[in-house]
Amino acid sequence: MKTLQELSKADELVELCGYVPIALCIAGSLLSKGVYTEEELIKCLKQGPLDVLQSNRRPTVDTSVEKSIMTSFEALEDCEMQALILLCSFPGSFDTEAAKVLIAPCLPTTARGQQVLILTELIDRCLVEQPSTQRYEIHSLIHTAAKKIGRERYPQLLDQGKKLACDHFISRFADNAKKHWSKDKCKESVEAFNEDRHNFEFFLQVYVERRENQDAETVDACKTFSDDFPQNCMYLEKCVLPRFYTKILQRLLQTVNSASQPVYRVELLCLLGNETRKEGNEQKFKALMEEADQIHSKNQAEFETKALSEVYFLNRHARFLSEINYSNENESRIQEETKTALNVSKKQLGDHPETAKNSFTCRNKRTAPWKILRSQQKLNEALELYEKCLGTHIRTAKAHKHIADFYLSFRGTADRALDTCREHYGDAIKLFEDSGVGGRKESILTLKNLAICHAKKNNFHDAIKQLKKAEEVAERELEEDHKWKVLIKTKLALLHDKMGHPDQAKVVMLEGLLMSKRINLPMKGKRKIQKFINRYPGTFPEEDFPRFVSV
Repeated sequence: MKTLQELSKADELVELCGYVPIALCIAGSLLSKGVYTEEELIKCLKQGPLDVLQSNRRPTVDTSVEKSIMTSFEALEDCEMQALILLCSFPGSFDTEAAKVLIAPCLPTTARGQQVLILTELIDRCLVEQPSTQRYEIHSLIHTAAKKIGRERYPQLLDQGKKLACDHFISRFADNAKKHWSKDKCKESVEAFNEDRHNFEFFLQVYVERRENQDAETVDACKTFSDDFPQNCMYLEKCVLPRFYTKILQRLLQTVNSASQPVYRVELLCLLGNETRKEGNEQKFKALMEEADQIHSKNQAEFETKALSEVYFLNRHARFLSEINYSNENESRIQEETKTALNVSKKQLGDHPETAKNSFTCRNKRTAPWKILRSQQKLNEALELYEKCLGTHIRTAKAHKHIADFYLSFRGTADRALDTCREHYGDAIKLFEDSGVGGRKESILTLKNLAICHAKKNNFHDAIKQLKKAEEVAERELEEDHKWKVLIKTKLALLHDKMGHPDQAKVVMLEGLLMSKRINLPMKGKRKIQKFINRYPGTFPEEDFPRFVSV
């Protein structure tokens, strides 16, 4: 039999056994007899601890861990047992407020203030653990046994607990979202989400599942989520990984009918469209925004009563026309939608983030020279409004990035303009840190563009450093294949080439272009990339990497 010193994951095994002597003895026996390897036992303890920890592999043996736990339950009063079962609705740790919400139904109305006494009793009996101040958790062994009792004796209790917990965390999420859009509260709202991330993510999925099952009671109880829906979702997007956020939006979209909830569906289409735009899926982005436009045009009366929803759509649709579907014919519509959004914002929203957003809607490289000064003025006004409304915030950081991007976009940018770029990118990165999202996906494009700024000043080593930072964040935060990763890799390859490292440049460029092919990202117009691959036809054959422009 292996000793604890010989086991590579002894601490994890001991924790999974709940530090219970009989559980440790059984686990040790299973290892010594070769029934499981260490890794296999850990996996099984996570999936079905009570099934594994049975002496002699028979569930009826008196020395089983399950028998020991069930014996400890017999000393509980009925309200305490019910409270424990309800607390098992949480997927992990929880705080005092959440515990009180779930324990309350176990007590008579006259004793509703005694939830903490019940919780303390469960802690004293070692059925609930308290790893830190006002944080609690139930060990997986207790969790599994209590849920088994719930299914056998209180069949409605588990569903009731899940519903109560869902209502509670959706309400808390909405409160955090409101805080997020308050001045200088961004970091606090992000940290509040992070502390209970497992609960928020779990119960957001429960909420969506119940919408899919047309559970009207849950939808009504969680109405705070659909109130100020775009704002709530934009807060969620800042807190979770893109794949989780996109999946939530996709599932919600399937539950919303354009006939009965046109505004809600348009908001979802715009939100989902923005994610597909970032992924580089222009075809899907176009389909989503065209559907949103059709629904909006048929339901203008509904949008007239919802100023925020109207402005939100107009800003996103104008950006879509400007970036993806631009034509001379659409230019007048872009101007019309931008003007309408600004008028509605100023009259009905006032000093609001969406009012500032309007200034960034139609930034594109087609801006006529005589409009440059006006554009610069609008960008600075937007930054001032973000600072006034939101203070230290992700949006304020992005305003600095947009200003820097504006200067960086001009051909042959002068040193003075590049210094201005670098200052604004630096301010953006610092604000991301101060807002609680430093090293997260929000900073990726800022780091990439700061690298371009350094490269234009021939600070190649600083440029490489920033691209490597962007690459590290992208690997951690984004899908395996993503448009932003392609942008980083191709920029990095061109930079290596400029520094005289052709072999390294070819390797990185090939990685980027193969990823681009996997996600069907169009390479049309990428002149520098095509000049590069034309020099190495053996590595980049034209049948695999078509050339779209003469170079």
